[in-house]
Amino acid sequence: MDARYRIVQGADAPTRDEKIVVGVGNDGVITGEIWNGSSWGAFKLGASVSETYWYGAEVAYEQISGDAVVVWNDNSKAAGDKLQYRIWDGTSWAAPQTISAYTGGEPQNLRLAFDPGSDAMVLVVSDASADHYALVWDGDNWGNAITLDTSGTAESDQSAIAVSYEAQSGQALVTYGKNGDTDVYYRVWDGSNWGVEGSLAATTGIGTQTAWLSAANDLNSDRIVLGVTTTGNEAWTAIWNGTGWEAGQTLADGSSATTTGNIFPNLAVAFESTTGDA
Repeated sequence: MDARYRIVQGADAPTRDEKIVVGVGNDGVITGEIWNGSSWGAFKLGASVSETYWYGAEVAYEQISGDAVVVWNDNSKAAGDKLQYRIWDGTSWAAPQTISAYTGGEPQNLRLAFDPGSDAMVLVVSDASADHYALVWDGDNWGNAITLDTSGTAESDQSAIAVSYEAQSGQALVTYGKNGDTDVYYRVWDGSNWGVEGSLAATTGIGTQTAWLSAANDLNSDRIVLGVTTTGNEAWTAIWNGTGWEAGQTLADGSSATTTGNIFPNLAVAFESTTGDA
């Protein structure tokens, strides 16, 4: 029987009628498919992962060139070579390459965000030890790697990572959790340098560790909406306005209202394109 996807990520091309989805199958193999506007075509990345329930593959499109960047965990490779990437130019695939700037362990959780105004991207990785890292794609190479946090323990906060670009400034906001901590931590990539680490306190009534993060940008401003769920079935949200955080909102305090679980993403966020409402 063919393997079934447990995890799927997708992206759409800015320059043509095309979409790519990549996923982790229940057999631990990472594959994908390309939609060309009329039909699907499958491709295999030849990768294997140690756990099938983590987001071990990601895809995003460069917004100027239209090239797709696929990043994945290939745990079959030697240490130092497990984080792989490949470029699709709309016609053919480049050969897979190792992201040598990455220094962590098996890259089990991946989040990739594109800059709406350039070919740049930022990748956030949480490894098998729940340590968090970030890297920058400049359209040609990976670099400007930074270690975000090494306080984690296995599976404690591996999903507490997110990244989104400010649509107007071109700055990227990376957010992440720390083991045993209710706060959310963040750094800003300004296109040249990483800013110092900042922290965002959890809203009223939140008392357990950050478990999952999701983020989305407003294409008409530099605002980013952040969604947070915790290990205690709590949920809250906050808005980044380009320079700082506005007052957050508790959505579920774990008592009078709860999420339905904490081992899966239970909160999604987005902006309306015309009103600017999140």
